[in-house]
This record gives sequence, C-alpha cells and structure tokens, in this order.
Amino acid sequence: MVHKHEVVSLDVNPPRLKSHVTFWRDVSLLDEYGTSQLLKEVRPDYVIHAAARTDLDGRSSNEYAVNTTGTLNLINAMETAGSVRRALFISSMLVCRNGYSPSDDLDYCPNTAYGESKVEMERIIRERIGLTRTEFVIVRPTSVWGPWFSGPYLQFLLMIRRGLYVHPGRIQVKKQFAYVGNVVGQMLKLINANSDDCASSVFYVGDYSEYIVREWADSVQRELGARRIRTVPLPVLKAIAAVGDVLDSLGWRRVPLTSFRLTNMLTNNSLPYEKSVRVFGPLDYSVTDGIRWTIAWIDKQAL
Repeated sequence: MVHKHEVVSLDVNPPRLKSHVTFWRDVSLLDEYGTSQLLKEVRPDYVIHAAARTDLDGRSSNEYAVNTTGTLNLINAMETAGSVRRALFISSMLVCRNGYSPSDDLDYCPNTAYGESKVEMERIIRERIGLTRTEFVIVRPTSVWGPWFSGPYLQFLLMIRRGLYVHPGRIQVKKQFAYVGNVVGQMLKLINANSDDCASSVFYVGDYSEYIVREWADSVQRELGARRIRTVPLPVLKAIAAVGDVLDSLGWRRVPLTSFRLTNMLTNNSLPYEKSVRVFGPLDYSVTDGIRWTIAWIDKQAL
C-alpha cells in the first residue's frame, strides 16, 4: 500500500535541494512560541523529530540545547496542537559508549556530551509524552552515510578518492553503519506500522550486519578506481594521535586525529537489531548499492 503525506519541514537552515523550499518553514525548536504556532497552524498527524546538534565537540550537554530544550518545546507544541497520532524522535546509538551493547532500552552509558544530551532527550520524551495523546517511537540510528551526508563519513570517502585514507594497522574492526536509503525506508515503516509493533519502543535503524571497515573501505576504493589503500602501523597512528591530544588541549578544534578518535576507530560495536529485523523486514539496499549511489551523488555534486 502506498501512503501519501503532505510534508512541512521546520528547520533553521534552508533545504539543500531548492525544490524542497516549498515545504520549508524557518522556525527554530528553541523558539517555543514559533514552534507552537506552526504546529497549531499545520495540525500534523505525524512528526519526525530529526533536528539536533550532532557533533562531538561540545564539552557539556548544556551546549546541545536543541537536543533537550528543543525536544521539550516540540512535545509541548504537540500537546497544544492535539492532532499528532505518532511521533518519531531521532536519538542516537551514542546514548551508550562505542562498543557497548545495551541490555535494555534504559541501559545508558554515554561518554560524550552529545551522548549525554541524547540520554536527557529520551528521558524528557518518556516523562512528557504521557501528557499528550500521541504514540511515540525512539529511533537510534547507527552511523549514517550516503547521498547528502556530510562530516566524517563524507570525508572518509573523499580521502579514499584522493588516496589519503590509510588502514589503521591490520586488525579487522567491525562496526554498525547505516546507508541512508535503508534508514529512510525504516522510518517510513515506523510511521505506518501497527501500534502493537512499535508504540513506546526503541528501534535501532540501519544496516543489520556489521561492516568489516577494512573491506568496506576497499570496496569504495575499487568502485572509485582510486589508489590502493595503504596500511599504517598502529604505533605511528598512536604517535600522531598523541600530538592531536596536545593540540586539542590547547583549544584547537577539529583536530584530525586524537586518542579518543583513534580508540573509536579501533572499537568494534554490535547493536540489538532483532526487533528491527522483525518489524522492518529485508533491507531496501545492499552495501554495494549504497556505495554506487553515493559515488554517483559525489560525482554529480563535483565534490
């Protein structure tokens, strides 16, 4: 069955696709009055809350107000509008530190200010959503990559294209990633799923199988026709990371490599996807599909 929805996008930034401007309203979630007025005007049936500060550069969760105060403002606006049947709140796998597989939905152990802000967000949802007539679903994406992405994973692909990426040692690191096409499909399924399958639940969204990062990078390199990826011994990378630690302590931002980032690169992570597999079914795209679509997008954008 095909479900058609009229869409309104609330954002502080204009859409990157000009064709989407007609759907856009320039409103910040930190503007409680503006958010409330918009929802009263639109009276949405469904809400997907994806607005967030997502970098890991913050020193305190207080720096991530849009993740916490913004969520509270949105829930209050939903209560005032009184029309929302179901809301999807986009949280993060980083409510737990990299490499930790939670035992249940309330098992938290963040090790970044960003992760702490997402834990607080989830607690706000559970405490406040009962005051509304809205079903809620908390969505925890893994690391999302694909067309229109930015940040470290775009740089990862561009570095492979330029021959600048290196394999860290010879260890086989396994991580959970998420091709954006699969994430979008899974969230649409959550909008249309039966209440018994999803209401008041937490879902990890992304690609079910772990990626072996070395193999993924090599697949990207072959598809790009780029120079073969070299391997750099771990002691060399640790020395570079130690220099990065010093620069970071001196206040430099966006240091290419620190011990924290190197540890994340080398840490396996495995997340509970059993419920997601049961509700979502097969993925829409394979990793190979994702690589090809992403490279085509990078070429089109002349990145």
